[in-house]
Amino acid sequence: MIAGLLVFLGSKQVFGLYSLSDNLNFYIDILLAYIFVSFPLSISSVNRDFFGKVKTLWQYSALQYVSQWGISLIVVIFILKNIFPVLTDQFGVILPAGFAGGHGSAAVMGDILGRMGFTEALTLAMTMATIGAVFSLVGGIGWIYWGRKKGYLEKINFNVKIENKKPIYFNPKTFIIITSIIIVAFFLKPLLSSLLKFEIPIFVVTVAVSILVRIFRPNLKIHKLTLEKSTNLSTDFLVLIGIAGIKLLIVEIYLWPLLIMALIGLTLSVTYFTQLGMKVFDKDSFSKAVFTWGWSVGGLVFGLALVKMIKKDDNMEILEQFAFTYLMLAPIEIGLLLSMPFITTQGYGVYMAIPMILLALTLIKLLALKADKVLK
Repeated sequence: MIAGLLVFLGSKQVFGLYSLSDNLNFYIDILLAYIFVSFPLSISSVNRDFFGKVKTLWQYSALQYVSQWGISLIVVIFILKNIFPVLTDQFGVILPAGFAGGHGSAAVMGDILGRMGFTEALTLAMTMATIGAVFSLVGGIGWIYWGRKKGYLEKINFNVKIENKKPIYFNPKTFIIITSIIIVAFFLKPLLSSLLKFEIPIFVVTVAVSILVRIFRPNLKIHKLTLEKSTNLSTDFLVLIGIAGIKLLIVEIYLWPLLIMALIGLTLSVTYFTQLGMKVFDKDSFSKAVFTWGWSVGGLVFGLALVKMIKKDDNMEILEQFAFTYLMLAPIEIGLLLSMPFITTQGYGVYMAIPMILLALTLIKLLALKADKVLK
């Protein structure tokens, strides 16, 4: 984030030291491919008992996601469009793409909407993601110190170290595998787009190829630390490019709608954290509430970063539950990222918003019942 801000300040928009490349969308495609290729490859084995452990965490995480989509669309379509004439239904996807999705989903959404004529979408989504990242980190650290004061945790760990006498940080074979998958995906993308008669984002093709590799080569050994490093580094560069590519003139035009939607998203997450997050889990309620706060406001990477600050002996088990929960949410997220630009462009956003709000109310009911059982 700091690097992105420095690059942004040095660009011609501010100090005029240099001009940014015109190929930012291509670089974003490559970085997204390296991020999304990791999800299928990271799966080793899953048993039925594991589903039971993450059921409540999945419901709570899904609540955050569908609430942002549903409420954002309703607010934009029925309220903000009447106040700010510059807005269209498409603006309703900016909050969930930037907050719950993070910079990765913001890049996907911005790219798709840009191809459909909403050229300001990439800047707006990246701006929302950046606002969310700040809220996520500052607010998350605040929650952690609050939890320490309340006695929910004993220590705060700001220096996460891998305890290994001879740690292997990079495995060339794993890097070659993920790079080969991405190269194949780039070759297949134009063929599939031509066959299906619409543009397919590269990250979708990458995920598909990665799943096929995992299905046909289930015993393929993947060095998880190399996979994690590749994903984290790609995310860092994506955040850098996203912030650096923000266009001030566009932000100025949409400033008040952006701030209003950001406050709505923040209010939702604070409410869920205080009213449900601390009550619905039988075990590790604070860690799971902090994680969901982090990803629902700033994206998955920030959620994982926050929970790693919490010093616990069973951190790895908790992180494994988080990873699996996200994998179960990923089809929903990818489906919405691909479909909602077309749905909102055609003016049918409200028909998706209402079911998502009804689903959110159902999840609130289920989680409230769960909270009553836990408290008893």
